[in-house]
Amino acid sequence: VLSWIKKKEPWNTFVGNRVKEIRDLTNIDDWRHVPGEVNPADLATQCCDLSDLLQSKWWEGPGWLYNDEESWPCSEVSETPDEAFLERRKTVVTNLATGNEVRFGDRFLYFSSYKKILRMTAYVLRFCNNIKRNSPKLVNSLSCEEIQKAEETLIKIMQSEWPSEIREKYKDTIQSFEENGILKVQTRLILSQDPEDFTHPTVLPDHPLLERLVLHTHRSLMHAGVLTTLAQLREKFWIPKGRRVVKAILRQCIKCKRLTAGKVNPDPAPLPPDRIHRVAAFQITGADLAGPLSLRGGSKAWIVLFTCAVYRAVNLELVSSLSTESFMQALRRFGARRGRGSTLYTDNGTNFVGAANALKSLDWDFIQTECSLMKIKWLFSPPFAPWYGGFWERMVRSIKELL
Repeated sequence: VLSWIKKKEPWNTFVGNRVKEIRDLTNIDDWRHVPGEVNPADLATQCCDLSDLLQSKWWEGPGWLYNDEESWPCSEVSETPDEAFLERRKTVVTNLATGNEVRFGDRFLYFSSYKKILRMTAYVLRFCNNIKRNSPKLVNSLSCEEIQKAEETLIKIMQSEWPSEIREKYKDTIQSFEENGILKVQTRLILSQDPEDFTHPTVLPDHPLLERLVLHTHRSLMHAGVLTTLAQLREKFWIPKGRRVVKAILRQCIKCKRLTAGKVNPDPAPLPPDRIHRVAAFQITGADLAGPLSLRGGSKAWIVLFTCAVYRAVNLELVSSLSTESFMQALRRFGARRGRGSTLYTDNGTNFVGAANALKSLDWDFIQTECSLMKIKWLFSPPFAPWYGGFWERMVRSIKELL
């Protein structure tokens, strides 16, 4: 308690209010500490009988009261005990982040369309005109003059928020002048009969309004590219580092992002086991038909291509027709020359219209039965999955290029 009274600390509300009252009504030096064993006031807080009361110091007080004040118990508070700090008010630390001053033009970021900003500005200017006492009242739809005045107001806002050091830099490097408070540049076409805005374009600095204007021009040109959008803008405006600025703004167009997005390139899958087995050549083979080839005399011929799935070796057999017997003879010749394989992959004959027309005359049930007798495992690629036969289709293309 002495620590609370004699220390000027931000105590909690309950302790702080009572310490304040004690300090206001009394002198803090009058407050002392009396040990409990010699303090008669402790009897009032304890239960005692009459005999204990008669033998206590209740009647005369502690013995050190008869001595000089210098010999009284010391009541100086040298160190504040830890219990006293439990009533200390907690310090709340807050951080206040102060940002840069918001520009007036940043308020236009709430509007996604330049046309909306232009019409809103025109209506604000109309309201300012109509509240004047002697000015004619403007009603009905916005006129061309009001839209033109609103556009000039927006240009003045953009140029007024242009940093002065950058503005002075461009004024020193380009032929510029001010007309009605609007900074313009002088081109080499001043002697031409082109419109005034084309020969003396208005300077548009980097600003949130510029972004809305570029996107508005880009959409009005049916999402044209950077050069077309910049050429349209340059008929009225001059934008420092225009190509870079327009290119950066057009990257934000969601529709263009969707139409120009690149394809997803999945990671290549691991090769199937039949492509990496260490077996003899042509043990695992892919077969396909290529052609027809026009021969002398008006007849036709086809090529039966056999390619090794592991070593990519190629064997070509010529057939004069698409009959089942011709294909079986080509298969027997291939087996006699390269050895009888264990696995044979082919198309299922329905992947493409052209392949279906070419292979529909073959009796695949008979061919598969004969191959079973020859102990050849025949496997068809899945329907509508031509990439399964990529290792023989690529060889067909190479053969056609050479022929």
